[in-house]
Order: sequence, then structure tokens, then C-alpha cells
Amino acid sequence: MIGATRDCLGSHAGSILGHPVEYARENPPKGFLKLRERWYAVDLNCAVLREHLTTTDGDGKEIQIYREAVSVKPGEPPAVYFDIPSDYQERGLAEVNNEYRARFPGRSVFLKQEGADKLQQVYEADKLR
Repeated sequence: MIGATRDCLGSHAGSILGHPVEYARENPPKGFLKLRERWYAVDLNCAVLREHLTTTDGDGKEIQIYREAVSVKPGEPPAVYFDIPSDYQERGLAEVNNEYRARFPGRSVFLKQEGADKLQQVYEADKLR
């Protein structure tokens, strides 16, 4: 049997934690993010094992952000990760927004109440399906 090698659209860049990786550099459109570099694990369906971001803060100061996996454990996650807690309550976005505003006066999850109300309408409509 012959298996095709996965292409993560990058160039071969050695390995990280024993997984062969491909490196890809992206120059996003002008805006908040200036540069994104990623190292994708070819044998893990192109999961990102390392990332370097270059961005700017509100004052135009350049900020470097580095993230890297410290371990990888392939396989199915434990079923318990998908158990729904017994005290779980499903709530709409407007309800969450109103609760947040009550707990933290002057703050809001959404910038405008109209946005929360519109999302609440979509939530309610989806519940009826």
C-alpha cells in the first residue's frame, strides 16, 4: 500500500518533537498582524507545532509572540472530555451579555446592544429547529 504524503503548503523544515514539519511564512494584508510564521506537523494533519507572530500595539510598538507545543499525544481524547456537566445551562447571547453588564457596570461583551439582540434572535430561531 502506498500512502500519499500530506502537503501543508510549506517547505520542509526538519522536525519538532519527533514530527516532520513544514515551515510557512505569511505576510497578512496590512493591519494588526504584520507577519505570521508557522511550523506544521505533516504527520499530524498539519497541526501547528510552532508559531511566531509579529504585530503592533495601539502605539505602533512592534510585539513578538512565540508559541510552541511542548508535547504531542496522538490519538483519541478521553470520552470524559465530551461529558456535559450536570449544572450546564444553555443560554442565549443577549442573556449572557445582560448578566455580564449587571456584574460589571459600564462593560459589555458586545459593543452595541443591537448586536447582542440580533444574535439572540438567531439563537432563538435555531432552538426551534
